[in-house]
Amino acid sequence: MSLDRIELLAEVEIYNPSDYAFSLPSLSWQLSIENRELLSGEHQRPIEIEAQQKVLAELPVQVPFDTDLSVFRDSSTENELQYRLTSQAVVGHPKLPTELRLSGEDTGSFPLVRPPEIRVDKLTIRSFSSSHIDFELSVLVRNPNIFSLELEELEYRIAVDETNWISGKKNEQWLLSPKQHGSFTLPMRFSFREAGRQTVDLLMGGKEFVYQLQGSSGFQIHWREKSFGPFHVGINIEEEAMIIRPDFFGL
Repeated sequence: MSLDRIELLAEVEIYNPSDYAFSLPSLSWQLSIENRELLSGEHQRPIEIEAQQKVLAELPVQVPFDTDLSVFRDSSTENELQYRLTSQAVVGHPKLPTELRLSGEDTGSFPLVRPPEIRVDKLTIRSFSSSHIDFELSVLVRNPNIFSLELEELEYRIAVDETNWISGKKNEQWLLSPKQHGSFTLPMRFSFREAGRQTVDLLMGGKEFVYQLQGSSGFQIHWREKSFGPFHVGINIEEEAMIIRPDFFGL
C-alpha cells in the first residue's frame, strides 16, 4: 500500500465438482471496487485441483491510483473501499461431455491513503516595541485517514506576498491517531525597519493574511498491525489565516 497504488493479495476459493483432477493453466479475473469494474487480467501460474476438492488460489493484483480509483480518493467522502475479485477458468476432460467452468470470488476492503494535511492556522501577536514585533505562527497538522500516521520529517517554507518569512525542518517523530490533529508554533521577530511598511501595516491592523506554504513531508502509516512507508510528498498551498492580537492593541 502506498500513495500511488494498492497491492491486493486476493485468496480465491475454487471448487472442482467433477470426479476428475485438473491442472488449470491460468485464471482470468475481474476486480470491482464499490460496484464499479476497474481492472481485469489473467493469472498465468498453473493451479492443481483434485476431484471434488477446493483450492485457494492467490492472485496478486496492483491497483494504481491513475486508474478511476483516483476519483474515490479525490472526491469521495469514503475512507474505506469495498472490493470484489472474481475469477474464472474453463477446462475440459476427455471423459466429460462438456467443458467445465470453474469460478471463485474474494471480497474485502482497503483504506484510501491520503497525505497529512498541513496548513498555517493563525498568527498570534505576542508583543511589540518601538523597534520590533514578536509573533507566532501556529502550524496545524491533521491526519485525514482512518489509520494512524507517523510524521517523521517536515520541511517548510512560509512566504507572504512572495517574501520568505521563515523556513526550516522538523525531524522529530510525531504519531497522529486516525482523524486527529496536532500543532506546533514557530516564534518570529520582525524589525520594523527591515520588515517594510506593508508588512508592518498587515501585522498591526490586518484581520487575516494570505500565505504560501511549500516544502515536503515524510511519514509512515500503520494499518491492521502493519506499517507501510516511509512516503514523501510535496507541499504547495496558498491559503488565508487569521491574525490574533492581545487586548492591549486596542484593535
